[in-house]
Amino acid sequence: MLKKIITFPIILIIIFSLTACGNSESEEKGDYLTGNKWESTSGMLLELDKDGTFKFYKDKSNKDDNYYSGTFTVKNGKEAVKYLEEAHELPAENQRTAMASFGVDENYYYALILTNKECIENGANTLNEENDVTYYGYYMPDYEYLNLYSLKTMSQYEFYKK
Repeated sequence: MLKKIITFPIILIIIFSLTACGNSESEEKGDYLTGNKWESTSGMLLELDKDGTFKFYKDKSNKDDNYYSGTFTVKNGKEAVKYLEEAHELPAENQRTAMASFGVDENYYYALILTNKECIENGANTLNEENDVTYYGYYMPDYEYLNLYSLKTMSQYEFYKK
């Protein structure tokens, strides 16, 4: 009887710990980006909150200035391919060829659409109107590595989960 009394709380703690770890709700949908912070190799920080809002800091050490904020949408796999083809005229065949050449599984292929609602520079919002910036790329779960390209600037951004 004593064994059962001791075992039951331990099992509850293990179950609670396993369900509290990670971002399982988003990950079940194939979204490994939402609910995480991503630090770039150049010192930027991208925070993608579970509530659909983001902040993209130019410098991870200064969260009071030089950042964009707004809302975001994540599309992955077939949905990302379709979105990029329809909204940005990137042929699906070309996208799949690129994925194959980089060894990227379609399940880890993403389109990230940031809707900038403000741009804080020198303490003031310098954004006149909302705008969308689309990024596309892939996630490597074994390394918690995210590689994105901006369709606006064609710049590459390399991030690691923080």
